[in-house]
Parts: sequence; C-alpha cells; structure tokens
Amino acid sequence: MFRPIKIKHYLERMGHRGLSADAVLKGSKIERVKLDDPAYLIDIWQSQRVIANMIELTGNDALGLELGKEVRFSDFGIVGYALMSSRNMRDVIRLWIAFSHSLIGVMLKIDLEEKPNEWRITFSEVVPMGSLLRFCVEENLTFGQWIGESVVKQPIVYSKVELSYPAPAHQDLYRQVFKGPLEFGAPITAV
Repeated sequence: MFRPIKIKHYLERMGHRGLSADAVLKGSKIERVKLDDPAYLIDIWQSQRVIANMIELTGNDALGLELGKEVRFSDFGIVGYALMSSRNMRDVIRLWIAFSHSLIGVMLKIDLEEKPNEWRITFSEVVPMGSLLRFCVEENLTFGQWIGESVVKQPIVYSKVELSYPAPAHQDLYRQVFKGPLEFGAPITAV
C-alpha cells in the first residue's frame, strides 16, 4: 500500500489532455474525494488499473516516455523537495531507492550497484506487471534522467541502457531520449 501521489499526478496530466478523472480512475476503486487525505492508501492493483486506463484512453503506446518528461519535483511531495536539495547524483539515487515505492507509489524496485568509475541501476518488478512493465520503465527512466540532470546541472549520459522487453514500435524515441547504446530483450532492465 502506498500514498496516491502518482495517481494525483496522472489525473493532472490526463486532465491537460482533456480526459476526465472519472475515465482515468474507472474500475480502480480509487475514491477521488479521498486523494488529498494523508491517511488514504492505494494498492498496486489500483495503480495498474489507472495506468492501463490511461494507455487505452490516449491510444499512446509511448505514454510512459511522455509522462516521465512532464514530471516536476513538486509532483513527488516531500520526497521531491528532498530530491531537489540533493548535493549529487548519489544522493538522488539513494533517496529515490529509499522512498519511491512506499511514499510515491513507484511499481519498480530500484537497486544501485557501485563500482569504480561505473554505476549500474537495475529495475525489477515489485509484482508481475505484464504489458505495463514497459510503461513503468519508460516513465522511471525519463523522469529519473530529468531529476538527475536537474540536480547535477548537466546531461546524464548512459554508457548502456538494457531493457528486458522487446523493442517497441516507438524505439526511435528511446534513441532520442537516452542517446546511448540500447539493448532490447536483455536479461535485466538496467542503466
């Protein structure tokens, strides 16, 4: 269970696209009137339903990449302000690992492996997500890149992006966003 911070963000972003909150929340059993209640929690299934609705309503297979680019620190509540005040990329990653699932509702587990002159961040499913995995990875990679670049004030350059799913029809967008070697169908999702 986690706070509905991401759901509120999704409703705002879909509202800018002309979609109603009721349509986005359909079938999720999320009570819109309770979204501002600090005690209100949702589960992963409810979040997955909202994501599936958004993809279906927009007909946009690359929605995860788009939404990841539209994120701002304020979208993450208190965690966003902590991220914004990070001194370096290591602080950003550690804060994100510590708080992204429980407070924000990110459905991927994130791990950092540090070696001399190289970091590897891996992403794994908290629960099986099926076709929604790609959306979650796209969204996490793009907003993670934006957050990192905002903190360190320079472009984030990945030496490699490994993705555990097949290349989507919009794979050219990946090349534009990540500007580095891409491997689809990899054994693990990592940067």
